[in-house]
Amino acid sequence: MKSAKLALLALLATALTAGGLPAQSYGDLTPGPSASPVPATAPSPVAPTPGVGGLPADPAPEELPVPAEAPPLTAPDAAETEPAEPTPAATEPEEQDAEHTEAEEDPGFDPVVGGGFPVPGPNTPMVTDPDGTVRSAVETDISAMHDHDHGQAQSFSSQSGGASTLGAAARSGTIQVTLVFATLTDNRGGVDQAAAKNSIVKANEYWRAASNGRLGMSIVETKTLKSTANSRQDYGAMMNTIRKDLRWYEEANEALVVFVPAPELRSGGYGGILGGGWTSGPTSGSVLMPKPSGFTNNVVTHELGHVLGLLHANSLKCNNGRSDIWINSSGKWADGACTSREYGDTSDLMGYAQYNLPMINSYFWDSGAFGRGDEILDAGTPTQAKTYSLRPWAGSASNRAVKFRDISGETYYLELRMPVGYDTATATGGNRGVKIVKADLANSWAVNSLIVSPNTRDFAGYVNTNSTWQAGQTFTTHAGTTVKINSVSSSSASITVTPKTASLYFNSTPVAGTTLGTSDDQFLSCDWDGDGIATPAMFRNGVWTLRKTLTGSASFPTFAFGATGDQPICGDWDGDGRETVGVYRKGKVFLKNSNSNGPADGQIYFGASGDTAVVGDWDGDGCDTLGVARSERGSNRFYLTNSNIRPNVHGTFLLGNAGDIPVSGDWNRDGFATVGVMRRNVWYLSNSNLKVKADQTLAFGNPGDSPMTGQWSRNSGTGLGVAR
Repeated sequence: MKSAKLALLALLATALTAGGLPAQSYGDLTPGPSASPVPATAPSPVAPTPGVGGLPADPAPEELPVPAEAPPLTAPDAAETEPAEPTPAATEPEEQDAEHTEAEEDPGFDPVVGGGFPVPGPNTPMVTDPDGTVRSAVETDISAMHDHDHGQAQSFSSQSGGASTLGAAARSGTIQVTLVFATLTDNRGGVDQAAAKNSIVKANEYWRAASNGRLGMSIVETKTLKSTANSRQDYGAMMNTIRKDLRWYEEANEALVVFVPAPELRSGGYGGILGGGWTSGPTSGSVLMPKPSGFTNNVVTHELGHVLGLLHANSLKCNNGRSDIWINSSGKWADGACTSREYGDTSDLMGYAQYNLPMINSYFWDSGAFGRGDEILDAGTPTQAKTYSLRPWAGSASNRAVKFRDISGETYYLELRMPVGYDTATATGGNRGVKIVKADLANSWAVNSLIVSPNTRDFAGYVNTNSTWQAGQTFTTHAGTTVKINSVSSSSASITVTPKTASLYFNSTPVAGTTLGTSDDQFLSCDWDGDGIATPAMFRNGVWTLRKTLTGSASFPTFAFGATGDQPICGDWDGDGRETVGVYRKGKVFLKNSNSNGPADGQIYFGASGDTAVVGDWDGDGCDTLGVARSERGSNRFYLTNSNIRPNVHGTFLLGNAGDIPVSGDWNRDGFATVGVMRRNVWYLSNSNLKVKADQTLAFGNPGDSPMTGQWSRNSGTGLGVAR
């Protein structure tokens, strides 16, 4: 225990609450191209510039909806001293063999721990929400932050209860535990000190196993305390009182574990609480426990997980049964039927785990840098179907779990839960199989995980008996990536991860469609072979795939040109009747006169970083040239050039709103390319680059589609297309 140092009070402002566990380069086109005539600041307009280019403003769309052997760690008991005043006999007196401390009043000491995470027990009542959800009456107390103002701005998260420790270094070292046996004003009884100490031993064994022996807990000091707390207090208030009595401050690699003689703790007016915990960093925090019981070893191990910066293993609950969901701009699940059920992953130590000690999931493992570092295979972002093997997660094999980054940006973790090691008691029945986990983004203020089960509808009671995926089942992410469970055995599982294939649609007669690449590739179309018909192409990280026909799968040989992050473009740069590739890179244009590997045939500067390139034959001379669109005061300003050699600005005008996607084509077959914009799924097309307005307005595609344009049949005007 640390003596009071008021100068350290500022450290408490960054304290994190944790919680308890409920009951369960290129050559030039011509030598010496001139520098860009389009500076970052737009040049003066040379054409009429109506406020929004003749287009109505469109309101923003609504959100759619077994353990490693551990050395002995208990410190010798401190010499017993007599209390300052007589203590009433306990109902069940226990041997008090630790140093005894009297609580001292210190009105200048504020040991705030704030709201914590209670651990409901089997006797904690369940309640039914209006939507039919049956849950524990006691959940994480993130709103009970102690009023605490010492003239400094507070650094608590928006949840008023903690902050993420995702950026923390790998957990390692021995956490020094101060074990305190505190009596209460209305209960001066004792506790089973041997059982309390044994819970730290068991927690040490667990976390050493999870960290490849790098991390553990050791009791370095044992004390008794005649506290001023009472059993009627909620667990958070009780811990605040005891910390004040102790004058305790957290420091790195230190933990305070307090046992009180009450048979249970309270939260929000309910009893049955098995423990509570707080974290103030990746390796420091506090734990409050009632007198030891059959739950103690598991709960203390869970609570020390909070001390390590891990919060709770939650589950996705969707009343409509949807399999996955994304986060909207408000940081909530985009479907109102979906919520995160706290502690809902009952096959994880950080979920409902009162009766057992299952292994923490691979997301927690990865975020806390536990283990050796080779247990989880990083599959990256899938670009084609690929099959992987999983091994029992609570085992010791390398690459026994797999993670992949979905095109949505979320990372999914795949692990095999089998009755091995710490999973022996829990990986049974419907909890024996492939487990799918990701970060709980709706609770990203701290390190919370989210299990996605085969059935996301709510389960009754504290235990989910069907949390894993079985052979023959397929999980689909909200972005369309699929995970097929091919087989599951006691020693391994086979899974295949397949990215969503992009679908392309063209407004030909009849409407045509095909598939190509994945939905995070970039798509465009041009007449690659000079036959008068545009066909699609895919650009992925500098590699091009060109299709030979509009809807067929035959392709020209792939080739590399450009780099990741470039915008792919295409056009007939030299007037030979065949369209070839190019890339636009932050105001620099690289063009090729053939669809093949090799350096650029020319490069020019036009526009600025952040501009979007458009291509067209603006003057009808048979050669395609560049244009760019740039956001300007809520609108789109276009700049067009008629030369790929000395690209002066030959026209500039406004069309559309900022956020619209610029497009180009010969919409009316007059031999001149003009521009347009796509807003959600509505296209606004102008037939002139002089008197610019929306001459045509039509709908094609869905909101969120990417536009494509091209001549889908010979002797036709430019048609519309989308990639989805």
